[in-house]
Amino acid sequence: MSTYNKTEIIKISLWIFFIAISQIVFSQQLPQFTHYLYNTTAINPAYAGSKEALSIISLNRSQWVGVDNAPETYTFSSHVPLRDNEMGIGMSFIQDQIGVETFSEIYADYAYTIQTSRQNRLSFGIKVGFASYNLDPLFLNDPSVATDPYFANFSKLWTPNVGIGIYYRSQNKWFVGISSPKLFSSYLRESFQQRNINDFTPERAGYYLIGGAIVELNRSIKFRPSILTKTTNGSQLSFDLTSTFFFNEDAFSIGASYRFSDASDGFGFFGDVKALPFLRIGYSYDPPFFNNISALSSGTHELILSFELFKEFFRSCGCKLYF
Repeated sequence: MSTYNKTEIIKISLWIFFIAISQIVFSQQLPQFTHYLYNTTAINPAYAGSKEALSIISLNRSQWVGVDNAPETYTFSSHVPLRDNEMGIGMSFIQDQIGVETFSEIYADYAYTIQTSRQNRLSFGIKVGFASYNLDPLFLNDPSVATDPYFANFSKLWTPNVGIGIYYRSQNKWFVGISSPKLFSSYLRESFQQRNINDFTPERAGYYLIGGAIVELNRSIKFRPSILTKTTNGSQLSFDLTSTFFFNEDAFSIGASYRFSDASDGFGFFGDVKALPFLRIGYSYDPPFFNNISALSSGTHELILSFELFKEFFRSCGCKLYF
């Protein structure tokens, strides 16, 4: 990094960060992800800047492939540390399409970090943004729908929300976080609210607890057990238990997860590889073992691209970070 000074690196990082935001065109329940540890800012704003690099994540999830109108989710997130890793800023975007419905949201994140000891850091975060709900115009223009007073005068509506989070970590040893990425439940369709249809709340307050640790099995293999617990208003707790193995100094990893949920339980298998020093490519597969639609679907697929830029400049320890 000798060709860049500190000021130039910060300018380049912020430039890439805001260019990425400008490329996005504007799920109200946060969709589930097998690769949830790659997308932590979506659920906890206190994670912003914790990778000690300019981090850019793109993830696409195709659920229940083979079933018509099955959920399709795209998410993009980015975050970067500032002021010697004392602060972090970030953003996250999620678009979740289920049949004729499209849920979208975009949030900005801010985190402030306190170094409680040589290796431990405590971060506080806030998330502010907007969410929207929309219906496919082809659906709305269908004659059987256009004359239905229930959908009369439908218009896309954006609603604001705010989230908070706490994230505590010890360098490459353990981490724990608690958050509510959406503190308030809200109606995203004005006419539904006016008609007092109380069971239609696409955006509900949600609560998350995440934790994990790194166990060094030998010089070339590390093991990361982790758990994600989540709930939203009106639903039961769900748990994701995940085991990840890293090989040859994080050159590649493989793992498996199991989800306990009131909707459905399920396995997931995943892996990723360091394609370039700054790029990881990951894939996960959730077989339809425990779903009632297992005869119709080939399962759920997830593809992720993870960029970490300027690590040697931002990273204070000069080490690899596993969460």
